[in-house]
Amino acid sequence: MATSRRGVWTATSLVLGAQFAGLITYSTYLFSRFDVAEDFAHNAQAWFLIGHGDLDPVDTVRLPSTLFLRDHLDLVLWPLSLLRVVSSSPLSLLFVQDLAMVVAEAITMLWVVRLCEEHLDRGRLAAELVALGVLVTNAWWYETASFDVHLPPLGLPFVLLAGYLLWRGRFRWALVPAAFCLLFGNVVVELLAFVGLGALLTRRVRDQGGTISAGVITSVSFLWVLIFTGTGFNQASNIVTEYSYLIGSGAPSGLFDIARGVVLHPGTAFKVLGRRWHGIARPLVTAGLVGVFTPSGAFVAIGLLLPAALASSTAYIVPGFQTLAVVPFLLVGSVMFFARRTSHAWGPAGQGRHRLIVMGLAALLVAVAVVLDGRTLVHLRSTWWRVTPAASSALGTVLAHTSPTAEVIASNGIVGRFSERTFVYPLAFAPETFPVEAKDVVFVITPSQGNEAMLPVFSQNDLSYITTTLHVRTLLDRDGVVALEWRPPPGTLTVTLSGASSAT
Repeated sequence: MATSRRGVWTATSLVLGAQFAGLITYSTYLFSRFDVAEDFAHNAQAWFLIGHGDLDPVDTVRLPSTLFLRDHLDLVLWPLSLLRVVSSSPLSLLFVQDLAMVVAEAITMLWVVRLCEEHLDRGRLAAELVALGVLVTNAWWYETASFDVHLPPLGLPFVLLAGYLLWRGRFRWALVPAAFCLLFGNVVVELLAFVGLGALLTRRVRDQGGTISAGVITSVSFLWVLIFTGTGFNQASNIVTEYSYLIGSGAPSGLFDIARGVVLHPGTAFKVLGRRWHGIARPLVTAGLVGVFTPSGAFVAIGLLLPAALASSTAYIVPGFQTLAVVPFLLVGSVMFFARRTSHAWGPAGQGRHRLIVMGLAALLVAVAVVLDGRTLVHLRSTWWRVTPAASSALGTVLAHTSPTAEVIASNGIVGRFSERTFVYPLAFAPETFPVEAKDVVFVITPSQGNEAMLPVFSQNDLSYITTTLHVRTLLDRDGVVALEWRPPPGTLTVTLSGASSAT
């Protein structure tokens, strides 16, 4: 056992160390190429303002502007602002996310190794190394690293640690990482609630006397989400907007109306789930699939995938960061499923055949997961890394010559690097009205650069309006980047960009 454990941890350390170095390099590449978008700007602006003494920052990235705290109650940005002592660049936020994902993988492997030690008498090292390979090659880590910075990946290690400690019977210790989860916003706390619920319904936890700890984690988490959602501290989830169609008729006033609508009109929900089956299946299959038959995998999958798939917008089911937690929890569940069945014998005559069947099914699922991950990684190339070297050089010139006190209105796909200021707005829709809050307004428009949310024709229409109507000065126009400086007339309060818009 000692040799097996030493071997797997040597391999895990080497693999995760190399992965972390790769993620750091990748994040640096994205940042230097200006390939960071609206969600990065959202968190980086708050991080910047808090670090400069504004302890109650206003988020201007998501219109209408509101207090950053009301987004998801993401309290962790306040202690993270201390990173400015080490580095003043918001690139450090991407590094923290990279570290959080690697730590989450390490905790997952700790759980996997313990499972294999409990249930496997032979082939343990091979099973652990296969699990490590499936975990590290999962495309969801790299899709998450590609898409800005978000709180769910940052809080994932604490959620995983709470789940692992509950499984290990360290019930009081599980309360510690569970408490830290409260710092990472309502989305992470909601995930923690489902982890606690899964543990609460696990015989192992109940038999060892963990009902109280699991119950406390579950109830406190659900109450936290309900209370702060009800008091307006979960605005970014857009619950009423995204799920109003489920109630049939009338306007929902909150979570209970939506839940009642699902019960009364299940056909609508099933139709939407049927259309989103691919987004649901991807994280399940790439993490082993059979983990859904264990409490540790089932409740996390249900708690994350169903709400994401039922939202009217696909923005909740497509991005990897939204459902990333399914990967480690489902992998643990899959290892749990196979390890238990491998250790069981169907009598002396059937034991060998039983093992072969289980190992064959496991090998098939691993092969399918690797193929699907490969396809997803190839697809990343068409989604990210969209800013050319020439365009990133031009954007660097614009950033260097833009006053930190200027208001910036920039294309959604590259707005992240312009977030270190009080007023920054992403140009993501048409038409869109922006407040005018500074003496100088700089438009940075890149119709075909970055992971752009708006069709190039709308960006071109906006450019046409700005140049012909607003009396701007051209700062730069090359390599797909157009930067324009506008000094609004006194009394100007807003500007609307739609290709045929007006300033007022």
